[in-house]
Amino acid sequence: MNTGRSSRIIVMISALLAVLTPLSAQDRSDPGQAQYVIIDVPGARATVGASINSAGTIAGYYEDAASATHGFVRGPDGTITTFDAPGAGEGPFLGTWPTSINSDGAITGYYFDSQQVGHGFARSYKGSILTFDAPGAGTSPVQGTFAWSINSKGAITGYYQDANSVFHGFLLEGDRGFSNWEAPGASAVPGFGTYAQDMNARGAIVGSYIDSTSAYHGYWRTPRGAFIEFDAPPDSSYLLPMSINSDEAITGYYDDSSHMAHGFLRTRDGTLTTFDAPGAVATYGQEINADGEIVGYYLDTSFHGFLRTPDGTITTLDPPGSIHTEILSINSKGAITGYYEDTNSVSHGFLLAEE
Repeated sequence: MNTGRSSRIIVMISALLAVLTPLSAQDRSDPGQAQYVIIDVPGARATVGASINSAGTIAGYYEDAASATHGFVRGPDGTITTFDAPGAGEGPFLGTWPTSINSDGAITGYYFDSQQVGHGFARSYKGSILTFDAPGAGTSPVQGTFAWSINSKGAITGYYQDANSVFHGFLLEGDRGFSNWEAPGASAVPGFGTYAQDMNARGAIVGSYIDSTSAYHGYWRTPRGAFIEFDAPPDSSYLLPMSINSDEAITGYYDDSSHMAHGFLRTRDGTLTTFDAPGAVATYGQEINADGEIVGYYLDTSFHGFLRTPDGTITTLDPPGSIHTEILSINSKGAITGYYEDTNSVSHGFLLAEE
């Protein structure tokens, strides 16, 4: 099973083609030193915390009664502001998906318009929203531009699908505008290509590409544009880097020959360490912060969140009442966000941070 932030768009494409209250204390490593705060956007039937910055501001999205998706930003004081990208469609599989928030509170993400075409957006901390399309992006349903990361300098990376349904990475940098790329070895077959997932403050980017044999490979693109390819252990044909920190340590996950997922950590010198949460049949690394703490989620009989500390210790994290937890983001202070489902299958966002 392949899940995670990047694969959400793939799941959504497939579907389209086919038609704050404090709870009990629980610390990341020492009970009593942190608490869960539940995040529910008023009127939402599902809320997801997608990204948290160093100030503790959270960007996320929620689903309304009509199954349309909208963005929100939650300030450190708990104030929730909702927003929609101009031109976002209303209805199932349409709307606005924030994916990343930087240290200044600027947010990026993507939206689907009424014709099911994807477009990128950038929202300033003051609330103004700019929409954009990568040059060459397709204009048919489920094609378009998908922004996934904004760094502290305001540069944005992601990928776009062209008119032939081939994926390409892109970088949008202020006055420099757009640049795009294909990883060496990426196939130009429809549905294949190059994906960019995350970017650090220096402009180093991580992503993946699909070759002509349908195998997924990871890459690290340096600020000067050089590509460093890397793969998981030999029994893997699917590797998805998800996050890169300021030390250029990378986390993500890969599938083994039995199609079960394992987390990994790759350091700047190329050392790749694999890991699994205790009792897990699948482990998905999602984000790594400046201290080398990794968050994500794993599957045993259900999904649980986890925190992996730099010494390799893995702690399970589930908000009270959860039957399914996915942790998606951790900031430089160790505050965590994501979402969980309760026994009524309702999704709630959450924040886990020290008091």
